[in-house]
Amino acid sequence: MIFPPKDPQKIRVVFLIRSLFFGGAERQLLTLVKDMNNDAFDIIILCYYKGGELEAEFLKTGIPIISLEKSGRWDVFPFFSKLFRILRDLQPEILHSYLSMSNILAVMVKGIMGKVKVILGVRHAYMDLTKYDLLTRLVYKMEMWLSYFADLIIVNSYAGKSNHIRNGFASKKMVVIPNGIDTDQYYPSPAEGWEMRDRLGISHKVQVVGLVGRLDPVKDHATFLKAAAEVLRKKPDVKFICVGDGDAAYRASLQNLAQDLGISDGIILLTGQKNIRAVYNALDILCSASIGESFSNAIAEAMACGVPCVVTDAGDSGILVEDYGTVVPVGDVENLAAGLARMLDLSEKERHTLGMKNRKRIEENFSVDRMVKRTEIALINLTKGIIEE
Repeated sequence: MIFPPKDPQKIRVVFLIRSLFFGGAERQLLTLVKDMNNDAFDIIILCYYKGGELEAEFLKTGIPIISLEKSGRWDVFPFFSKLFRILRDLQPEILHSYLSMSNILAVMVKGIMGKVKVILGVRHAYMDLTKYDLLTRLVYKMEMWLSYFADLIIVNSYAGKSNHIRNGFASKKMVVIPNGIDTDQYYPSPAEGWEMRDRLGISHKVQVVGLVGRLDPVKDHATFLKAAAEVLRKKPDVKFICVGDGDAAYRASLQNLAQDLGISDGIILLTGQKNIRAVYNALDILCSASIGESFSNAIAEAMACGVPCVVTDAGDSGILVEDYGTVVPVGDVENLAAGLARMLDLSEKERHTLGMKNRKRIEENFSVDRMVKRTEIALINLTKGIIEE
């Protein structure tokens, strides 16, 4: 395998991630590397598997992508051996991993290579481990223990930092760099919103509330559906949409719950959509009912599209919406329904004004430029042995 020649004038950074399939961490990595300073950093992407919906977008950046060609779940020792050989040949100054398993692998590689600086990318905040299988619980515990051998830990939310410190992660190595939202990609686009509504058979006059997120118990779709039932009793013309991929059994359970609540006609369950901007623009309100979050891309992206939000106080969701949305307690059906009803009662003009304030908040506080600069400073400082917020 022929590797890119190393430029001694640049800091070589290898980003290690499982795949380039469509996901929040993958999209944030793409957003980051597209705008990093190529005069200062020599960037390489290292992933377990070939392909993925985002691979073409990564290739457009001109950044080399190396696949480890992992053959499956049980390809362990040959896979790790190949990972080590490739990193030994690449000789990066920094290995920046994303997500739990990659974080574990990065620390293990550091134990062999020694000189490489390892940054763990921890992008979850709340994990009720009782809701996950034994392997997931073990991986989280290993990530926590091994965090003490990393050189830096970057988390994308203040809630994440607090939660992981409570759980036993290495606190002195942890810094917060919130996600950056590309407002050139996420913006108000009424025409796309109307087109999406037409596809779904929803009248332009009907109010639409949407929850965008993977099908996972942490997103608490059940509370969202129960709140929807409360709203629909008084506002039967409102449509509720859930958008996201995930476990088929979980999707079926939501369909059964909607039927039991008598709201099947008011609920649309969609799989993940390629043009998520069109989905946001089809909504009057974005709702997040999560019991746990870190930095919610869905909330921030909807805000950038000018959509008001009603969210539970999970992770940094309350910090995101601040005074420009409604924040209610986690798992509180009554308050979530009341918050949605109040937002729906606003006039179209009032919601538009609120939506524009949301967009401005994202532009001023959660821009891509801000996220990239803070990351670059963290990387440069790390090569000098400095860790600071």
